[in-house]
Amino acid sequence: MTTVLMFGASGFVGRHVRDALTPGRQLVCVPRAECDLRYVGPAVLTDLVRAVRPDAVVNCVGLLDGTGADLLTANAVVTAALIDAVAAAAPQARLVRIGSAAEYGPIAVGHAVAETDTVRPVSAYGLSHLTGTRLVELAAAQGRVDGAVLRVFNPVGPGAPGSTGRPLASGAARPHVRGGRDATMPPPAPISC
Repeated sequence: MTTVLMFGASGFVGRHVRDALTPGRQLVCVPRAECDLRYVGPAVLTDLVRAVRPDAVVNCVGLLDGTGADLLTANAVVTAALIDAVAAAAPQARLVRIGSAAEYGPIAVGHAVAETDTVRPVSAYGLSHLTGTRLVELAAAQGRVDGAVLRVFNPVGPGAPGSTGRPLASGAARPHVRGGRDATMPPPAPISC
């Protein structure tokens, strides 16, 4: 069974990603009260990844509003810390980062966005997410991690934060989480999601 270490599983987007990943996977969801990625030290995060031995790490942690420093910490520095922890403790695991459509900046009416479109964020929020995305792309290109970024567009629905204009990434994350856990490894004790 595939083991997925998930951060941000109780957030608006994270809840939907968690629900989409639950069938057929062992989810280890780390509550923010136990491990706030904005403040946890690198050794603690690396030890956590090593203890879980995940096949995939999914990061749905993020911040919508705040100062530039707050946004960079939550959306980019957290990503850098996860890259380092996964590279050190579970280099075979896929790292999936949930990004944002705000990385593209303004889009012309009627234009269907493609991954190859130029990114031109016009807010600190968009720039902080683009920084996190670039960190994953660089780490993957260097062979440090097997990384994927999913930019979500316009998530709406009950429980959505009032200031959100971000997308629902639930089903999109599923194909980026690989299977194939070694059956000889004992599974980690799951933390309730």
